Amino acid sequence: VGNVVSAEMAYMQALSGDPSNTDWKESLLRICVAGKQFPRAESLVKNIIKERPTDVQFWLVYANILISEGRKLDATVLLETAVGMGVANTEELSLLGDLYADQGLVPEATGTYGKVVAVSSEVGEPKLLRFAEVLISDGKLKEAQDVLAGLSPKISPSGRVELLQDRADILAAQKRWPEARHELEGLLALAPLNGRALLSLGRAYAAEDDLPRASFAFESASQVSGTAYMACLELANIELKSRHYPRAVDYLEKALNIQKTDAVEDYLARVKSLIVKNDQQLQ
Repeated sequence: VGNVVSAEMAYMQALSGDPSNTDWKESLLRICVAGKQFPRAESLVKNIIKERPTDVQFWLVYANILISEGRKLDATVLLETAVGMGVANTEELSLLGDLYADQGLVPEATGTYGKVVAVSSEVGEPKLLRFAEVLISDGKLKEAQDVLAGLSPKISPSGRVELLQDRADILAAQKRWPEARHELEGLLALAPLNGRALLSLGRAYAAEDDLPRASFAFESASQVSGTAYMACLELANIELKSRHYPRAVDYLEKALNIQKTDAVEDYLARVKSLIVKNDQQLQ
């Protein structure tokens, strides 16, 4: 009924009469974790694991307690121990992979996520794809390529779209625009309304100074709710570059209707000042 203090006292009294009752220890553990009493929770969970070492859930609880205390290295060692004992399932392996990734240990994270894929591709595949995206954003392109290469032969139909996007992102980072476009065109054949791919395709064309095709891709992306804002900004940039100031204003106003930001409002004001200046020069 929400009376946590009384519940805690009752469990402690019960355990004083039956110290080996792990069900009561588990209940008291839940109370300690919920109340962020991590030192007490750690002591309890260690005792429970000693008594029930093959019960996977407590290894995961212990790891999360350590993470909550900022002890990620200890949590990593604990989960590796669980793996070594053969008591780690999908959740434990997934968390271990996350810890390795967070610490920048790329081979270890890749290997662990690979184990997750072997147990559950539905969980492991998105983990590996997301990890590849993080590596790409960090400029670790070779490592990202290795991650994707290991995933490619067994990728699911739903994961292929993300795989092609990641490949295109790597090629774009390397300024290999024709190859990036090839990957994106393959992606769009599978998912014609993928806004992220349309944005990437537009940027590839823009990098090659093919503004008509870039505009067409950005226009298509502007029809997708998740990418409409960025697509309008890209279109405004193209129109500004072409000195079509009123059209740039239209796209910036569309972007502001979706999301108001000081930066875009300042951008709009500068473009409007260019229109005034241009009109004065014509007069």
